[in-house]
Amino acid sequence: MSDASAKSARAETILLVLGLALLAWMLLPVLTANHFEAVSYSTASLSLSGFGDAIYAQNPRQPAVPEFIFATRTGVVVLLRALNALTGAPDLSYRVLAGCGVLAIIGAGWHCARVWSAVPPAPWTLAWAVVFLPGPVSLGYSFNDNVVATAFASLGVAVLARAARPDMAPADRLGAARHLAAGLLFGLAVTVRIDTLLLAPALAILAWLDRRTAAGTAKALALQGLGFLAVCLATRWLTGFDLVTSLGISSAFGVTNMIFHGPVSYRFAVYVAAVGVPATLLLGLAYAEARGDPRQRAMALACVAAILILAAGFAGAVVPRYLYSLASVVLVPVVAHGLGVLGRARPSLRWPVAVVLVGVLFAPPVIAMIDGPRPLLGLAALPQQARLWQRSVEASRTRYVAQVEAAEARPGTTTFLTAHFNEEYLLKYILRARGYAETSPDGTACDAVAIYRRGDRAIPIIPVDKTYQRVEGSRDLIWAISVLEAARCPLTAVPKTTLTGFDLLGPELRSFDPVQTALRTAYPNPVAKETIIPVALSADAVAERRALACTIATDALGGCDAERVHRRYQAYLAGYAAHRARPAP
Repeated sequence: MSDASAKSARAETILLVLGLALLAWMLLPVLTANHFEAVSYSTASLSLSGFGDAIYAQNPRQPAVPEFIFATRTGVVVLLRALNALTGAPDLSYRVLAGCGVLAIIGAGWHCARVWSAVPPAPWTLAWAVVFLPGPVSLGYSFNDNVVATAFASLGVAVLARAARPDMAPADRLGAARHLAAGLLFGLAVTVRIDTLLLAPALAILAWLDRRTAAGTAKALALQGLGFLAVCLATRWLTGFDLVTSLGISSAFGVTNMIFHGPVSYRFAVYVAAVGVPATLLLGLAYAEARGDPRQRAMALACVAAILILAAGFAGAVVPRYLYSLASVVLVPVVAHGLGVLGRARPSLRWPVAVVLVGVLFAPPVIAMIDGPRPLLGLAALPQQARLWQRSVEASRTRYVAQVEAAEARPGTTTFLTAHFNEEYLLKYILRARGYAETSPDGTACDAVAIYRRGDRAIPIIPVDKTYQRVEGSRDLIWAISVLEAARCPLTAVPKTTLTGFDLLGPELRSFDPVQTALRTAYPNPVAKETIIPVALSADAVAERRALACTIATDALGGCDAERVHRRYQAYLAGYAAHRARPAP
């Protein structure tokens, strides 16, 4: 081996060791993943009960809500329920799913990188590709169904990845088993998250690239469809829910309106800084160094497509994890390819690009808070920021467990007023895990109260937030009529103790800085939407809130008398019942 070759081998070994060390650092928060939103609490609660009517027992007053969550995420509930039998704890089951999901996403990306690259990528490029794209890893920093769906979808693409090689001879076409397996994996992905259907064109394109004829493509798609149908039928047999139900309830809840809305400036900044800077630099380098090689230029153009797709999505997406789910398996190969080109580039190009990439990685951190920390600069600090966030969110649960224990210890009845549906589902999950069950509505007097019972102990919950915002009426009005209607229930009419989390009207009315910088030692406002701080309300404070509720109801309804409020609250409940995709049990 020449001196130059030996020096190159040593450099690659050093880069590999450093890349694996950084990757391990990036993966650490996956081991401490936790709940952070209503959906994860709800899917965990659903996994503790059976299927069928037990689904609706999660929220008998708003039956369309548990139906929507279960029907669009059936797969993750089934997987959690199976793992619960082994682990005995849904939180541990969720952590297993998150960890396995991240490893599957990384593995699928690495496999596609090796298959698609014109020059087989060196191992160091694969490790660093994931380091520079923290999205695939950060999916596992919290309990969410995106990471599970992405894992199955990525594996489905990886099974067919070889079809995209332009130099593949007809004799090397993929066998029927691969297309069948891809359909099965894609079916599993869709049962976990219904919006994974958006990846269906990718499988169709790979089928065409594999067979290159209309008849051959039709056969490949038929095999994929057979695998997909097998999963759908198995899900229908096991749970009673199918894809038609999922699509129906998704349409009723206007899923796209929940994904694409709201201010976009700092979300777009997350994309540009955390994905666009490294990927664009490597794209330009790959294209400049291609020198007429069609394979390398194709990879460069693939990077352009990935960047543009992400840019279009981030222009309106609520959270990056939706887009990471759709793009991870493409971006990892693209960036790995660009890093490989970087290693072979002439020094005049290599060093400026390398300096910028290192700067993006090790700069003082600037973090955007979008369902957890998302890096703008300083990617290497992401795990530390993620742990701060995880501890902050976990503290909410600890506080609420303490409040439930205190409520159980004190005489009389403690009423919980939940001012945001994240808080509501957190509290319900804690109670369900402690052996409580929500009772059926106790006549019209307690329609606005969720009463959880365990033996002779009753804990009433007054939910005062619009769950998923799928009914008419302002958030303030729903809060007002919920507070006033709950006063009709004997258990909550004159509460001895009322506890509320965000207090009054919810987190969106509390100001918090969405961008955290290295100049601050801690989050400037610890009450982000995932952090809940319960506060005890005196009888006078409860009276003040009821007076404010009366003022809001009077302005909106022309009065706050019991009959008027009751009619409006019944219309509110009817709005959720109208979204039902299945007959009432």
